[in-house]
Amino acid sequence: MPHGRYRHPRICNPSGLAAAAAALKTADIRGPADFADIVKDAAEGDFVYFDPPYHPLSATSSFTAYTSEEFVWQDQLRLKESLDELAARGVAFVLSNSSHPDILGLYRDFKVDLIPVRRAINSKANGRGPVLEALVTNRECVRVSE
Repeated sequence: MPHGRYRHPRICNPSGLAAAAAALKTADIRGPADFADIVKDAAEGDFVYFDPPYHPLSATSSFTAYTSEEFVWQDQLRLKESLDELAARGVAFVLSNSSHPDILGLYRDFKVDLIPVRRAINSKANGRGPVLEALVTNRECVRVSE
C-alpha cells in the first residue's frame, strides 16, 4: 500500500523502533513455507502469531492469497487443526482473521475478541471505514489501546 503523505509518521519513532528491535532480538521469524511446517517445532513457552489471508466477509471481498496459491476453506480448517495441536503442546498463539460467522464458529473453543480495524484501501470509499476483525488466542492477553 502507498506510504501516504504524513508530516510526522508514527513509524519514524526512534524509541518505538528501538523497542521493536530489542523485542525482535530473540524472535525466530520464518518463511516462506506452509504454516504447518513452520510451527512443527514450536514448544511450550513459545509464542506464535498467525496472519493468514482472511476468510472473505462477502462475495466481493475476494482477497485470499499472499502468493500464487489461494488460501481456501480447507486451509482454514488445517490452520484450526494446527492451533489445536499448538494449544495441546502449551504453545501460546494469536490469530487474526475476519469476523465471518464461519470463522467465529470454527474458533469457538478459543478466546475470540472482535476488534474494530480501520480500512484505508477499498475500491468503494464507503468501504474504507472500520470493520471488525477476530483476534483468536489460547491465552489471556493484555489489551493495548492506540
